[in-house]
Amino acid sequence: MVMNAHLDDAEYEMAKPIVSLSFGSEAVFLLGGETKETEPHAVFIRSGDIMIMGGRARYCYHGVSRIIEDSIPQYLTPDFVPEENKWHAVFLQQKGRRININCRQVFTYKEGDSSSNSDKNNNSEIKVSDNGNSNNNNSDQSSTNSPTVTTTE
Repeated sequence: MVMNAHLDDAEYEMAKPIVSLSFGSEAVFLLGGETKETEPHAVFIRSGDIMIMGGRARYCYHGVSRIIEDSIPQYLTPDFVPEENKWHAVFLQQKGRRININCRQVFTYKEGDSSSNSDKNNNSEIKVSDNGNSNNNNSDQSSTNSPTVTTTE
């Protein structure tokens, strides 16, 4: 098993779905039931697929049982990407890697909570910076290459 059966149940807000976007190697995703005794269903995930787990599926065990070797789509191989991005393609090809991006609502919105960044009336916005490689000249940027998320009001 590549990613053991687990629940995504650490969020405060479980009523909203999880949206998952996959890139790279194909994989076999297993979706079980609310207990580990339920036989899982296998779903084949290809690069570019989007999976939405909402409702009762949010309470079901799931995982990735297998990544399919040599299944990276041609458009993600080093021969088909610009020179400056070739290292990304090489990274994906090594050991049949894949990238999975998950989007979920972690916190609940409480009506009248003006201290929350999710307050509908405070016009807050979230910006992602690439630490000085963009036109965003935040002076508190670290010298690492990882993105920084800042909020502004």
